[in-house]
Amino acid sequence: MMKSSAILINMSRGYVVNEGDLYNSLREGWIASAASDVFQVEPVNRKCMNRLDELDNFIATPHIGGSTIEAQIEICKCAIDQLANYFDGYKIENRVC
Repeated sequence: MMKSSAILINMSRGYVVNEGDLYNSLREGWIASAASDVFQVEPVNRKCMNRLDELDNFIATPHIGGSTIEAQIEICKCAIDQLANYFDGYKIENRVC
C-alpha cells in the first residue's frame, strides 16, 4: 500500500518488519529503499540478514543510538533523579514493575 517512492526506516524492533517481504519489495521496486538498525536475528551478521545486504537500496546500521556520550549522560541523570524521587517519597515516573 506504500508508494513506490517510499522509504521505510525501522529503528524499533526487528520483528516489526518481515525481512523476507522487505527484500522482495525492494528487489521488485515496490518501495524505493529502506534502512534498519534492528533485525529479526541479533546480533546481526550477513548470514541472518535475509539477503538484504545484497541490495543497493538497503542500508544497515548498528543499533547503538543510546551509546553516545550525550545519551549516556542523560540516562545517568534520569536514573539519579528517579532514585532521589524514590528516597524522597515521590512518585516514580516510567515505573516498569
